[in-house]
Amino acid sequence: MRTSPVPVARPWRTSRLLRGFTMIELIVAMAIISVLIGIFLPNLRRAVAKSDLAACQSNLRNISTSIILYSNDNDRYYPGTLSVCVPRWLKAVPTCPAAHSDTYSGGYTIVGVNESANTATTTATFTIVCKGTNHDEIGLQADEPWYNVNRGIGP
Repeated sequence: MRTSPVPVARPWRTSRLLRGFTMIELIVAMAIISVLIGIFLPNLRRAVAKSDLAACQSNLRNISTSIILYSNDNDRYYPGTLSVCVPRWLKAVPTCPAAHSDTYSGGYTIVGVNESANTATTTATFTIVCKGTNHDEIGLQADEPWYNVNRGIGP
């Protein structure tokens, strides 16, 4: 009678699925992931800063539209503060997304008003500014961006 040989365990011949990963493979995978994170993280910060700038510019346009609507309803007078516009022309006083606070301030320059007759001979102009250095990550200077009713968004 013939007996079948007993299989001998050979660890170097077991399948790759049963062995798992070696330490070197794990270290190489972690190194590749860390290099990719190092490449993409600055670009992600820049993209977030640009989206904050776009939201800030939109806020500036909304504020200027509310000021124009206020002046149309109030004999071409401008509001002293933005909170005056809140119940009717603005839903709420917006905040700069980069600063997370109320940084908008207005510098009103009224051009061509005849003081004696109290009538406007030319259109008035004003500029709304995002105060501070909230957008310096993308290269803007202090007190930028701004919105001028005649020139639009700057810079």
